Amino acid sequence: MESAAPIEVVPKMLAKGLICEIRSEMVGTFTWAKAEDGKPIIYLGRTVKKDEIVGFITALRIPTPILSSIDGKIVGLPIMDNCPVQYGELLMLIEKKGNSLV
Repeated sequence: MESAAPIEVVPKMLAKGLICEIRSEMVGTFTWAKAEDGKPIIYLGRTVKKDEIVGFITALRIPTPILSSIDGKIVGLPIMDNCPVQYGELLMLIEKKGNSLV
C-alpha cells in the first residue's frame, strides 16, 4: 500500500488544480465503497474513474452515493470508514491522472 501525499506538497497541487477534493454535500455517516464481500475497495493509491462510486453518505437510513469527479489516484483519506460527517467536510483527495506528487 502506498503512503499518503507529502503534507507540504498537497496545497501546491491543489492551487495548480492537480488534486481534486471530494467534500461532503450533506450531513450523515460516511462509508467507503465496498466490494460484494463487504471489504472496502477504497484505499490510498487506488485508481478511480470519473463518476465511479467512492463512498456513501447515509442520512435517515438512506444512502447517497459519492462519486469521483475525475479520473485519478486516491492520495488522501482524512475520514475513516463509518464516521459522521458535516456539510463541506473533506472526504478524500484525488490526484488527476497523469500527475505525480513527488
